[in-house]
Amino acid sequence: MTQQRRRQDGVRALADILDRCWVNPATGCWEWRYAFNDTGMPVCMLAAGALSPGRKAMAAQRAAWLFSGGEAIAGRVVYRTCGCMACVNPAHVEQGTHAAMHALRVKRTGTSPGSLTALRVAQGLRTTPPEKVVRVADTIDGGASAEQAAQEHGLHVQTVRLIANRQHVHQRGGVLASTGVFSGGPA
Repeated sequence: MTQQRRRQDGVRALADILDRCWVNPATGCWEWRYAFNDTGMPVCMLAAGALSPGRKAMAAQRAAWLFSGGEAIAGRVVYRTCGCMACVNPAHVEQGTHAAMHALRVKRTGTSPGSLTALRVAQGLRTTPPEKVVRVADTIDGGASAEQAAQEHGLHVQTVRLIANRQHVHQRGGVLASTGVFSGGPA
């Protein structure tokens, strides 16, 4: 089966996840090379019948963990222990509480649980610059739809919706919130 066909069919097994990664020989991280959500989390599309009855989007590290024999426990999250945001190696993930995940992040990076922007920038993942957030907000305030603003500014529609609702990281106690630029509530 060709790689293009496998991608269209979705992920069926741990081997399909590994096919979508670059294995870093220095760290053992399986660095995801396909889709990421707006927060930089690797995501995959599960094939119908693989872990669920129909096709389903899932965090790639959670899928890898489940395919490797991990059990889904209600109220628990699956998170990386290695610090590489693109890593989906099941040996580098564990299941625990949100508090345990955040405590590990603080210990490893020195950043507070709510401050992912610095971590994303340090790992080379893109983030929307504060000045662009201002320009997008101005476009939305001028009457453009989220879809129009996303196309005009080259952003994902979900990111523009966060900006439109004054929920973007730079608007929530971030760089721009302290300047008074975004003092209003949700749009």
